[in-house]
Amino acid sequence: MNFQHLEYFNELAETQYMAQAAEKLGISQTTLSYAVKKLEEELGVPLLEREGRNIRLTVYGKVFKEYSEAGVQQIQEGRRQLSEMALGESGKLSIGVAKIVAHKFITDVIKDYRQVNPEYRVDFNLKRAVTGKLLDMLQSGELDLAIVTTRPGVKRLPALT
Repeated sequence: MNFQHLEYFNELAETQYMAQAAEKLGISQTTLSYAVKKLEEELGVPLLEREGRNIRLTVYGKVFKEYSEAGVQQIQEGRRQLSEMALGESGKLSIGVAKIVAHKFITDVIKDYRQVNPEYRVDFNLKRAVTGKLLDMLQSGELDLAIVTTRPGVKRLPALT
C-alpha cells in the first residue's frame, strides 16, 4: 500500500472536495483521483461516492478513514523519532559501569548532559557489574558503552570486534 496514497485519501476524506484537496496537497486532481482509485482497487471496495463536484465517503471509506489516519500518524511519528535518534536528540543508551568505578561519576555525567541538552530525550540505562561481565554484555550488544577497569593480572583489555 502506498503511503502517499493514504495521505491523499485522508485529505480528500477530510475536505470531501476533489479540487480543494488537490490544491491543498499541491497535486493535480487527476493524480488525486488515480491515487484513490488505486487504493480502492487494492482494498476491493469503493471508498468514495462522487456526486458532481462533491465527494462523500462510503461506509467502507468511513471505516478505512479511521485506520488510515491512525496509520499515517503512527508512521509520521516513527519518522520523527528516527530523525531525532539519527541526530542524537533521542534514544536509549545502555551504559555498563564497573563496580569499582564510582557510580556517582556516571550519574553526574548524565545529569550534566541533561542540563546542557534539555531538549533531547535520551533514556539512560545504567548497569553495574564486574569488568568481565560488562565486556561480555558489550560484546553481545546488551550495552552500548562500558566503563571498565583492567582485570587483575591483565595488562590490557582485549579488543572487541
